[in-house]
Amino acid sequence: MIAAAWGQKTDLAVLRKRLSPTPRGVNLRTLISMARRLGLSARPVRVGLHRLSELRLPAILHWNLDHFVVLERFERGLAHIADPAKGRSRISLEDMSPHFTGVAVELTPTEMFDRGDARLPRRFWKAWLADSNLRATAWTALWLTVLFQFSILSLPFAYRSILDGGQANRGWSDGWLIAAGIAMMLLVQLSSAWIRARTISQFGAALVHRISLQVVHRLFALPLSYYRQRTTAGILSRVQAVQAVQRFITEQAFPLAIDVLVMIVATALMAWFSPVLFAVVLLGVALEVAIRVRFWRKEREMLLGLAEAQSREVAVLLESIRGMQTIKLAGREAQRLALWENRLMDSLNAGVGLSIMHGRIAAASGAINTLEWAVLLIAATDVFGLGVSYGVLFGFLAYRGILRDRVASILESVRGLQSADVNLQRIDDVMLADPERDEGKSLDLDGAANIVMENVSFRYAETDGEILSDVSLVVPAGSCVALVGPSGGGKSTLIKILLGIEDASSGRITLGTGDIMEMTRSSWRDCFGTVMQDDTLLSGTIAANISFFDPDVDMEQVHRCARAAAIHDDIVRMPMQYSSLIGDMGSNLSGGQRQRILIARALYRDPKILIFDEGTANIDSDSERCIYQSISDLSLTRIVVAHRSELVSLADAVYEVREGGLRRVR
Repeated sequence: MIAAAWGQKTDLAVLRKRLSPTPRGVNLRTLISMARRLGLSARPVRVGLHRLSELRLPAILHWNLDHFVVLERFERGLAHIADPAKGRSRISLEDMSPHFTGVAVELTPTEMFDRGDARLPRRFWKAWLADSNLRATAWTALWLTVLFQFSILSLPFAYRSILDGGQANRGWSDGWLIAAGIAMMLLVQLSSAWIRARTISQFGAALVHRISLQVVHRLFALPLSYYRQRTTAGILSRVQAVQAVQRFITEQAFPLAIDVLVMIVATALMAWFSPVLFAVVLLGVALEVAIRVRFWRKEREMLLGLAEAQSREVAVLLESIRGMQTIKLAGREAQRLALWENRLMDSLNAGVGLSIMHGRIAAASGAINTLEWAVLLIAATDVFGLGVSYGVLFGFLAYRGILRDRVASILESVRGLQSADVNLQRIDDVMLADPERDEGKSLDLDGAANIVMENVSFRYAETDGEILSDVSLVVPAGSCVALVGPSGGGKSTLIKILLGIEDASSGRITLGTGDIMEMTRSSWRDCFGTVMQDDTLLSGTIAANISFFDPDVDMEQVHRCARAAAIHDDIVRMPMQYSSLIGDMGSNLSGGQRQRILIARALYRDPKILIFDEGTANIDSDSERCIYQSISDLSLTRIVVAHRSELVSLADAVYEVREGGLRRVR
């Protein structure tokens, strides 16, 4: 926002690429560092409320002790605040007092600041334009729309011909001829409208399929850092935005160009029929357009606020559903319900505010339309001596109706364009994000291979401190290594770097002769079987989950892996055995059963290396010992993150991860 105020057009996709923000938020020092990387000089100041107007605006304010807002300007004694949590608002100095902490940041451009358009080109349209079938269907719908609209334009000429051309006094043959002509025009109009509606429906379905496939395919290709920085509801809203854009394209964008052409033709014909009456209509249309334009920016801001409010409401609901057991055990149903209700009210209030604004616009448009009709009716009574015939009047009113309909349609399309732009931004958040790197050579391990990590360091962002610093580790093939240390010390992060989920800031990781930076991530991960802390089961049968929905499932391998994971006996005691259905995320299984099925799933891959990140935390000691004995017989390389001394004692080497460092303790 501030970069745009100083002449640089940018968006969130570009800023995320340049600044690499983390979900843990930013403090003042990080904010200043980010500003400098954008070419902005940041000057933090302490300032009182009554001196805020002396700042160079727009400026950043520290708000509610937990986030930052932008002070855009002062107008009529009110501060215009852009709050990322609530959107734009106007607030008095008195009302600002409980929120403003007294810390502000002035931002001014330096010689390094790049004025211009830094936004990335949108990729939404590429998916459409690349499909020849979609293009052909779109052109068909467009030509049918032209035929439909111009069949409407031809009818007023027939009316004028009947009323002013003396056709009513001619013989029956001429009357039937005129009636047949009108019937033919109506038939063309109805048939073109029906075929057009069917074609557009088919096009809409094909468009949703094509674009949804592109968006979800891209979503699956994104790194885990993308998911870490966004809520599940927020990601879901980005996929659902495709249908909203499709509705705009099929219902509003298609007719838009034709509506403009029809409006021009209708305008010219009205001016030819009666210049005086045309001037009355033109004035009414101009007033209505001016009212709509006056509220466009405000409407867009309210649409953005509504979308964010709806996303937050769904996020709380999804989170509550997933954590219902925890909520019930803590007796916090009322508090979660109240929190969701507050989010719901925020969403409803945002929608009501938008509806009120639309109502005001509609009321003003209705008043203008009524006044316009009054003037036209007075003119029709020949009070002004215009000498307008009935044929001209009926033809003029018909074209006036066409013009009014087209203007309303165009204004609605422009309003829909704002809503579509909001949804396109959500889609672009997926399409413009950098996918996970999966280029390079294929890693093919024929035999045993050592894992070597050399001087590996990691931080989430350049402005963050290091999570791991200069870590080196060698895991001999076939050995078992245990990682221990306090929670938050970096054990899971080290595992994620080894798996290629996170990229090391520096250092080198090799598996045999293959370097992780030279290999495709898919072939690298094919060497590993993993059971992570937050792994989940998917809806389906137990056999499908163990095989991870392998279309050519090997049931003998499924049984072997289940026995090795000490879950086979539990499964065969179930009524449907391996065909038993697993509920959402394994909700109908115990924690120990879920983990043992996850272990069986990891073994089904026939991995070279097995990694457990607290993978047996919910399993009893006897079962755990049995599982590790079975796995030891497989001669796999094993890396285990654990806290239990019994499990650690089974390892060939034990390393402690503490405060970003790694040292061998046994």
